[in-house]
Amino acid sequence: MKNSSYVLAMLLLFSSSFVMADTGIFAGVVYNFGAKSNFGISLKVLSTDEEDKGAIGAGVSYYPGNDSNKFGMDLSAGYVFKNGAVTLGWDFLQSRSQLGLGFVDTDDDDNDPAAPLMMMVPSDHRLKKDIVYLATLKNGIKLYSFKYIWSEKNYVGVMAQDLLATQDYKHTVRLMPGNYYVVNYAELGLKMISLDSWSNSPENIFHKS
Repeated sequence: MKNSSYVLAMLLLFSSSFVMADTGIFAGVVYNFGAKSNFGISLKVLSTDEEDKGAIGAGVSYYPGNDSNKFGMDLSAGYVFKNGAVTLGWDFLQSRSQLGLGFVDTDDDDNDPAAPLMMMVPSDHRLKKDIVYLATLKNGIKLYSFKYIWSEKNYVGVMAQDLLATQDYKHTVRLMPGNYYVVNYAELGLKMISLDSWSNSPENIFHKS
């Protein structure tokens, strides 16, 4: 374990030398090959938020189905596409190879009029903490600030349980492995943003066409 931690520290130091100023934040689901409980939820920092680019990343994961050792830490390489990324890497705490698919707020959103096909974001209130109600949009969607239970970064977005209670928006909610909910933000015409971005301009929550 000591040797693995040393290798991880060295790889993180090595990868950080390639990270550019415009980093991307990946929030999504991961699959660990060969594990009894395969699926987890992950938050990663990627080396770029530009579309159609290769990226390296490092992140943490939470595996709700594990009886013990619920957390992971990985180094990954992958490809960033519009509003998303796919990664392949190694989870050092789980000692498993890992495949990831998630949402990334890519840099070219406003330059491409096409709506993203998939923006599935973990949105279950059981995966969040420090939840504060912010506003209700004209369409009735409630917005909150929150942190994920594995992170200290503040985001603004929706709660899946709110949407499930409405006839108009319950179709945007999906159930992922582990019985936690994700939301397709594209179908809502929204995107999850940081609390700082919301504070600077609440309009940043909307996808521009």
